[in-house]
Parts: sequence; C-alpha cells; structure tokens
Amino acid sequence: MSHLRIASVAWLTSALLIGSVACEDETQSDHGSRSQESDSVGQNATNVTNNNTAGSSAGSAQGLGSGTAVNAPDAGQGTPTPLADPQIVSVLSTINAGAIERSSIATEEAQSATVRALAQEVIDTRLAAQERLTRLVATTDFSAAVNVSLAENAVSDTLMADSKRIVTQLQATEEAGFDVLFLQTQLEVLSAVLQVIDERLLPSVQNPLVRAEIERVRAETLVLLQRTRVLLAALDDDNDADGGVSDVDAGF
Repeated sequence: MSHLRIASVAWLTSALLIGSVACEDETQSDHGSRSQESDSVGQNATNVTNNNTAGSSAGSAQGLGSGTAVNAPDAGQGTPTPLADPQIVSVLSTINAGAIERSSIATEEAQSATVRALAQEVIDTRLAAQERLTRLVATTDFSAAVNVSLAENAVSDTLMADSKRIVTQLQATEEAGFDVLFLQTQLEVLSAVLQVIDERLLPSVQNPLVRAEIERVRAETLVLLQRTRVLLAALDDDNDADGGVSDVDAGF
C-alpha cells in the first residue's frame, strides 16, 4: 500500500472518529486507574523528553519543541482550557493519523533499511491505536448524535498543522538528507506528543476507558522515542565514519 493510500485511510478514520464523538454523559474520573507499569513509564518519560532534541538541526520541524500544541488556547480563550473527552479522542486520532502519514513517506523514501523498519513500526503502532480508538468510541457512553463542534479543539488543529508542515519538508528533502530529517522530526513530534499527553490530556480526561487508552499511547510513544534516539545516534556515528548513509544495527 502506498504512503498516499495509507495516509488517506488514516485521515478518513480520524475524520470519522471526530464526527462520531459527541457530548459525553457525566462519568466519574478514575484517578487510581494507572498501573505500576504506566507510572514507571511516566517517570522515565520526563527525563527522556527533557533531553531528546538537544542535537536537532535547524532543518528539523520548528515549533514542536516549544510546546505550541500544549499551550494552544481553545475556543478563542487566552489560556488553555481543560479538554472534554470527545476533544481528547480527537487529539489521539490526530496523533495517530499524522504519524501514519509521515512514516508512510519514510517507508518509501528512507535510504536506510533500519529507518524504513522504524517507520513501519510507527505505522503498525499507530494503526493499531486508531483501531482501538474506534472500538473505544463504539463502547463508551458518548452520545450517538453527531456533533463535530464538541470535538474541535486547538490542540488537534496545531498538531495537524505541524504534521502537515513536516510532510511538506520530507517531500522536498533530497535522498541524502532524508533519513536524518525524518528521525529528527520524529524525535520532536514524539516529545511534543508526550508533553501534550502529560499537560493536556491526562489532567482533563474523565472517562476511565479513554484514560487507559491515553496511558497506552503514552507508553507506546516513549518506546518509539527511545528507538528513534538510538537509531539517530547510530546513523550519525555511521555518517561521521564513512561520510555516507548505510544501514546500521540499532536493534531492529
């Protein structure tokens, strides 16, 4: 399946999810639902997020590391407001769809087999997350009435705009610089996703099923971030050694 077809399916799924989500019945927040594994992941994520973009070049995506999506005001407000659960579902769907679109380009354009393997791992991970999200929406107490406005929010809009900007960069990048740019932008996006999850989604979520999905996406994002860091470091070392791009063994 070409990257265009995969991306089209992903964005269509995102649109359907947003359109099908509406006002949620009041649900008690289950603040004790995090497992010990999720708590451990959360502790590690803070250190990783604070250090993972130190080596990014000027050619990487701009604005993601500055928390633009985290601080984006909602509905014209001057400061960020808590997101409703339908809006959180929209954010999760946007995260999945954007990752699939960007990584689909890399599966075809990356020069290193290990970079292509990472891109395919991202696609598989986010497609599975999108399928879980579809099932989640079908099994929650969300109203069946379509109300797109309740799902619209500035966080999703900002993440989508950032992703589209990266897609444009990737499509315009020459072969020699593609792998490094993809990995650098991947690091920045994953860092931004972790920050959005920690500062916007988890503090706002009410439905325990949605909370569990957020925490699973967070854990998956951390794994992808760590893999990307290892691969970028190995690729940089390899390029320094021979001046070219070759396949490196980064544990894939």
